[in-house]
Amino acid sequence: MPHAPFNYLLPALLISACATQAQPPAMTTSPADPAPLIGTDWTGTLTYMNYQEPFIDVTIPAALEVTETASGLELFFKYPDEPQANSRYELTYSDTGSDIDGKPLTERMVSETGATTLKTVAKCEDMGRAASCEMVYQISDADFIQTKFVTYAESGEQIRRNSYAFTR
Repeated sequence: MPHAPFNYLLPALLISACATQAQPPAMTTSPADPAPLIGTDWTGTLTYMNYQEPFIDVTIPAALEVTETASGLELFFKYPDEPQANSRYELTYSDTGSDIDGKPLTERMVSETGATTLKTVAKCEDMGRAASCEMVYQISDADFIQTKFVTYAESGEQIRRNSYAFTR
């Protein structure tokens, strides 16, 4: 049996080679991706699923102003028919570009037209139920869509919780 040591050597080499392969680089974004959002001339709508019965989609007019901050962007959402609901939100991204609002970036795509789509997924809670929340940001010079999808842990059911759609 002079070849017996090779029966053990080949699997050992394969395992070693697999263990030393480099991991793919983490998904990253850069400040250039959300930069087209900066400005005051965004108009559109907010569509959200009502949190009380009837669980239907409600759409209201909305406007958006975006300014740059030290750690990201400040989004000022305005609701012309409900000004008491106006709100500010800071959208942050890490120095490394690997997360948005502390949630890992799971996808980054750039279309042929130059529009960028960014996605994050993280555990969350919705209506008192364990879930995962996926945020999808579609960004171009003329359009911005931000959508939140919720997938409930126990059932796998997915809903669109809300979606902003703006143009300029």
